[in-house]
Amino acid sequence: MGMNFMKAFSERLRQVAPARAEGHGRQAPAAGRQSEGEELSEGGRELVKVLKSQDELLDTILREQDKMHRDVKQRKWDSLQKSMSQMRTLSDSFVALDRQREALAGDNRGIYFEPGVEPVFASVRSKLTRSKIENDALRSYVSATKDFISGIIDECYAGGGMCYGQNGRMVSSEVGSVLINTEF
Repeated sequence: MGMNFMKAFSERLRQVAPARAEGHGRQAPAAGRQSEGEELSEGGRELVKVLKSQDELLDTILREQDKMHRDVKQRKWDSLQKSMSQMRTLSDSFVALDRQREALAGDNRGIYFEPGVEPVFASVRSKLTRSKIENDALRSYVSATKDFISGIIDECYAGGGMCYGQNGRMVSSEVGSVLINTEF
């Protein structure tokens, strides 16, 4: 989605929120339900179904992200690899649902503001933002740890594998026994 659409959506939420807080305007219906007398368009009903599926899938993705974060901190590499595989599957499913969502909405961005669609869409956007923050936090943690360990190894084996003996003379060292898995 483009930045203009996100600005419009944010602006719309800012306009609606104060009126709701003061008790003016219509109250937001529960996610997926419309108020009495309000009907969703056919496209709106289909869109809500897809958005609800995305919302549920994002709950699963967020739980898996939490698990991955714990696995990294606890150095459970086998469990981490399983979680990464699971995340690929979940991400592929989300992308497929997102394509459906885009096809249903087409150029009609106003469909996201229909009373029954807006709360579900807002929930999906919120969870996507949380997921992105979790990804960034994990990436930062892994990057900082990798840089720290690389720095230690570089200091220990400075000079391209040459070490210095007690007298300050260069001594050739066999570094073949040091193995570093840089994948994680």
